Amino acid sequence: MKGLQEQSDTNAVFLTIKHHGIVQESKVAREDFKPVEVTNPRTGETFTKFIKRYKAVEALINKIEWRDTGQQYEQRYMGFKIYLDADGVPCVLDLPFESRQCTRFMKLAENIDYTKPVEFRAWHDKQTDSTAFFVGQGQNGDGKTISVPQKYTRDNPGDCPPPVQKFNGKWNFDDQTEFLYERMMSVVIPRVDAAVAMRAEQNGHEPRGEGEPQFDTTEPPDIDPDDIPF
Repeated sequence: MKGLQEQSDTNAVFLTIKHHGIVQESKVAREDFKPVEVTNPRTGETFTKFIKRYKAVEALINKIEWRDTGQQYEQRYMGFKIYLDADGVPCVLDLPFESRQCTRFMKLAENIDYTKPVEFRAWHDKQTDSTAFFVGQGQNGDGKTISVPQKYTRDNPGDCPPPVQKFNGKWNFDDQTEFLYERMMSVVIPRVDAAVAMRAEQNGHEPRGEGEPQFDTTEPPDIDPDDIPF
């Protein structure tokens, strides 16, 4: 029995990849936040949000958590939450499961060294009019961050199933995303947990667990047009 438990406040920064960048969102005006017009892709309704852009986030990954709202809301949300320690500032990076950014992360996640910091960047790729997503670790001789290579690529897919083209010409990625999800759950997340335990042992303290940022479940997450399947 755990009895009465107090809820501690958190100064965690909740980040998402939207508006062609890594941003912190707010439904109300805040200092250093700029207004943006957003259209709900389901209803067509336009409203104003306020965002703060970040050029990059370099941090240690403390935890990767799967979230599935199931039938809680009219629109189901599935995705990974990446808990970060950005030089002492707790952050959470949200990667909706059916977003391009999540697919890219899953394809490279097994090549990350989780005992060391990781850099995340996102920007507007004007050539494709889409959001480019960079995950890097370490530096080359010129002092530039090295891009983490994908473990699974089109030319070298390994065990990752290829997409299947249906009779109507559309591509189906279900087998591929299911494979990548299973690798995240069975390989990547245990590696993260092991790395966190190793860092904690080296620093002489217990692994973090209590006081992690909690998500407000009183309303469904917002779904951005960039989050829809490709």
